[in-house]
Amino acid sequence: RDFDWRPGRPYRLAICRADSADAPDGFRAWRATVEDRDSGDTTVMRDLYVPAERIMGVSVWSEVFARCDDPSTEIRWSNAQVVGPSGEVTYPRRALVNYQSHADGGCANTCSSSGNHGLIQRTNTDRTVSQGTMLAWPRADVS
Repeated sequence: RDFDWRPGRPYRLAICRADSADAPDGFRAWRATVEDRDSGDTTVMRDLYVPAERIMGVSVWSEVFARCDDPSTEIRWSNAQVVGPSGEVTYPRRALVNYQSHADGGCANTCSSSGNHGLIQRTNTDRTVSQGTMLAWPRADVS
């Protein structure tokens, strides 16, 4: 589904269990939503049907459809949290850096880093963090 992202605007991405009569037998519905933190509007992106009761691992990434020499852009992932079935909240402590290879269409001038306000993925910049680096994931809500 297309989403009208606005530069410099904060959003909250959430993945939650959803009640869905459309889920096949033995499958659980997981709903992805995006909340515009400025307007408060929430958009349901889609429901995914998975034969699992819980999420065991999470990945975040940016898909920037730009040439390697296009102007630099930055994506920040901040305040990541996991809310368990009993309401307990935990926070990721680390993230593994993984860049798309040049052969697969990736650029050698992208860089992921950890800053005071979360994880940052930047295009058209010097790569100072190597593939496979484990970054600390700071707990900071910048919304």
